[in-house]
Amino acid sequence: MAKTKIAFDIGNNSVKIAVVKRDEMELHEIRLPQNMIQNDVQATPSAFAEFLKKQRKEKNLPFGDHASHDPKPAVAEPAV
Repeated sequence: MAKTKIAFDIGNNSVKIAVVKRDEMELHEIRLPQNMIQNDVQATPSAFAEFLKKQRKEKNLPFGDHASHDPKPAVAEPAV
């Protein structure tokens, strides 16, 4: 049984999702709500998680092993 794999590319204006099942690939691009990402940082991580859950249900995206590509941290690190 082949695994389903999911990859995310999170940008300032949209999130791109690639879903690979067996030998097939689906690509999705979803516009982010205004102010979800500000200066390359998630405004509210919990709101972003809820947004992704809602989109997964609406677009009938599967669960699966996942990876993300984000050249900068998605959540601001506390200053030391």
